[in-house]
Amino acid sequence: MNTIFGIVLFTVGTLGAFVAATAAIAYLRTMSVYMNMKKLYRMSFSAGMMVIAALLSVLIARMLMPSEIVEAVSDMSVAITDIDSEKIAKKAIADSAEEIDKKIAREAVKNASVLQVSGLNFNAWTSTYKGKEYAYVEIENSVPYVYAPDARGSFWYDINNIAAGRESGNITVIGNAGIFNDNTSPRGTLVQNGKVILTGENSKLENTLVIDDAGNVGYTNKAIENGTVEYTDALTGKKVSGRKIVSAVTAFSPIVINGKAATKYKNRVVNYSAYRARSIFCVRDKGSYTLITNRGEGTDGGGWNFDDMAAVALRHECQFAFNLDGGGSTALAWRTSLDVGFTPYTTTERYAPTFIVFTADNLAPAGK
Repeated sequence: MNTIFGIVLFTVGTLGAFVAATAAIAYLRTMSVYMNMKKLYRMSFSAGMMVIAALLSVLIARMLMPSEIVEAVSDMSVAITDIDSEKIAKKAIADSAEEIDKKIAREAVKNASVLQVSGLNFNAWTSTYKGKEYAYVEIENSVPYVYAPDARGSFWYDINNIAAGRESGNITVIGNAGIFNDNTSPRGTLVQNGKVILTGENSKLENTLVIDDAGNVGYTNKAIENGTVEYTDALTGKKVSGRKIVSAVTAFSPIVINGKAATKYKNRVVNYSAYRARSIFCVRDKGSYTLITNRGEGTDGGGWNFDDMAAVALRHECQFAFNLDGGGSTALAWRTSLDVGFTPYTTTERYAPTFIVFTADNLAPAGK
């Protein structure tokens, strides 16, 4: 089909050229006669015959050309076109990857449904970033809490057994939270329901997430003392002290502060250059939060680095975003009714001691 189409195009083009050449020659001959220029007449006539002969030769050669040669020339032309098209396509894909992801995200939002469990409203859906799928849950008019299913020290819990009904209580949205030791005991600071379990220690990295008794979220690098600590408010950026801390957990660092990527932490956390499964806690406004989780190593071998996390958080209009524990600990789940189990997007590959949760009644889960 390509060969036939090529012959037709070639024939039409040749005939067109023939007509144009003939018209040009006729014009020259007319002008030479009119201006009594016999030499020009002879030259135009000779040139015209040569052009016509050349065009006829090309046309005849093209018509008599063996099909193998025609196909070879056609295939070569197609191959060259394919190479150029591939280069153009790759560049277009690279240039528009973010726009494509945004379009998919908009479609996801368009098709999302609002879930309501008792007094808690939240949206749960998936989207993509650079071709990689991730899940996010947006919660409105709520308070986040740090939840340690067994604060006595054993900490042998994961979302799988929580989802099975153990210790679930009034929890509707749950994601993993803090870092921990090899024996699955938590590291750093841990406060649950106003009870200080671990005071933590001063750190060079502002890697402890805190929630006070007024529902304000902040971050700090200081140890808890007498149930309180000086922290930086996540939304205002102001230092706050003297308020009772209801929840606190140590993880990695802020990744978005004041609506901008917190690049000062980019080179201060060793694995921020690596592509890993990540868990992100996001504050969009007072009472408005988003939990974001992607799948990474151990699931499909991919993930996000610091820049990716910041870009996704900003896409979701996070004024403040905090990087929780990730890797094999990454987990996110929710449920549509207190009478049914959780719907996990991804579950931990190992036990985890602490979680960020949202509850149906906006009251802290009891724990133990």
